[in-house]
Amino acid sequence: MKRALILLLVSASLALAQDVRLPRTTLMRSGNQLITLPPGTVVKMIEQGEKTVTIKVADKVGTIAWTSLDAEEPRRPLIVRHVAPGSVSPSTATQASHQPAPPPHAGTPPPTPRPAQSTYGRMVEKARQNESAHHKNLVAATNEVLAGK
Repeated sequence: MKRALILLLVSASLALAQDVRLPRTTLMRSGNQLITLPPGTVVKMIEQGEKTVTIKVADKVGTIAWTSLDAEEPRRPLIVRHVAPGSVSPSTATQASHQPAPPPHAGTPPPTPRPAQSTYGRMVEKARQNESAHHKNLVAATNEVLAGK
């Protein structure tokens, strides 16, 4: 009897589920999976939370964010910086806008390379050291036979 009552409640809740069409690409979390739902997918809305909505697509049940159901793109928050009145003088602002900025690498030497941190990098450095030592040990060829003529 209890099983029949539970089955009746679950089927009634699914029957009351509302069909919703997704306006844009959405990620649905289902257990340990992330499923990408393309725009225009029709899903059944099962439960509504504060920030998430539980939906059912085919045989998968998962959660998506409420913002996924909005028709327009979510707006990014505008960063506003408050400046105390009188902290910037008008003459300073106009002078700064008329002066050209110096080139980024004007007169500065390039930074020294960092030492290798991985095994592969240390092997490459060692090979370069061995190559330079080998070139120092090579005898320069001279033309002793033709030098006298």
